[in-house]
Amino acid sequence: MKQRALLLALLFSATVNIVLVATLTARLLVPSRREEPPPRPFCDGLALSAHQAQAIDSTRHCFATEVGGVCLALHKERQRLVDLLAAEEPDTQAIAACMDRIDSLQSILQRRAVAAIMHERQILTPEQASAYFAMIRARLNVDVPCQRLAGAGGQGGEDCPVAGSECPNQRR
Repeated sequence: MKQRALLLALLFSATVNIVLVATLTARLLVPSRREEPPPRPFCDGLALSAHQAQAIDSTRHCFATEVGGVCLALHKERQRLVDLLAAEEPDTQAIAACMDRIDSLQSILQRRAVAAIMHERQILTPEQASAYFAMIRARLNVDVPCQRLAGAGGQGGEDCPVAGSECPNQRR
């Protein structure tokens, strides 16, 4: 019985050692895939130094950490708004209160985004900052969701049923 236990212990030890040696050998011999750096929107083409890239990554990580909960709360409020709107008899006061909470959360997001952009601006050289803001402007010019809604001078288009009068859906 003792011989059997000793034999099992030796086999187990040998198996563990073989697995460890094989794993280490594989790691040394097989080239590891280099992880690609995280994407840095609005930074491609800015020729960031390693220090600048690290500082921007840190700023963006802090920003994401700060706004994660706000984004989740905003999403929940938007879902709640849809539920309120879909109710058989919508409660206009509850809808208004929900919209106020959404406005507040969006304001928090906007302020934190501006603070993050201002911090990133300090990291960049003047030439990089100029190119950075050119990229942001270009993105804003491509994605103009309200342009088709604005119609003639933002007063409502010809198809607007309340053109020339106050829209009944406008919040006060």
